[in-house]
Amino acid sequence: MANLLANKKRLMILGVVGFVVLFMAYILIPSNLPKPIYIEVSNAQAASGTLPVGEGTAAPVAGSTGQPAAPVVYPKMGDGIMYDAGSRIVNLLDPVGRRYLKVTVVLEFLPPDYSYYNLPEAEREVMRGKVVAKVDARKPVIDDMLTSLLTSKSYEDIYNLDGKNRLRAELQERLTQVIGEPQVIAVYFTDFIVQ
Repeated sequence: MANLLANKKRLMILGVVGFVVLFMAYILIPSNLPKPIYIEVSNAQAASGTLPVGEGTAAPVAGSTGQPAAPVVYPKMGDGIMYDAGSRIVNLLDPVGRRYLKVTVVLEFLPPDYSYYNLPEAEREVMRGKVVAKVDARKPVIDDMLTSLLTSKSYEDIYNLDGKNRLRAELQERLTQVIGEPQVIAVYFTDFIVQ
């Protein structure tokens, strides 16, 4: 009987430790990977006397006076600055050398200033041009990194959705290291053929 209670106690402790470890891992997973729940902390009320209402809008808090200084903006994926990194065909890591990957990569960059989302289209285009020029200056480095990373993958690494998501996350991490600023916030595959 004492042995059974000791086993139950150990099992309960392992369960609690496992939950804590999984929770910490979940918190440390990069926010660009899909998660079922997102925890977002916003101090919009304290900063501007407003509470967020819908997308890209703000409403005054009851009892506050005056207009908000700036609306609270929560950009969606795809609202950043897009950059077409081009198409490439690479041999995959394969002992026989018969598999290849044809991929087109589009990168999304975080604008240098959040006011970008409130600017008129003409001013957005100017800011977009500056970011694209900055990235164009690093294009040979980006191309080399993309080719090196893609050729290091095997068919088994990338043939399913999970593999593509891992590749996307790895590309984003490496590009952030290579480019620095502006920050890469998403990697899109607009063409992905493995043969």
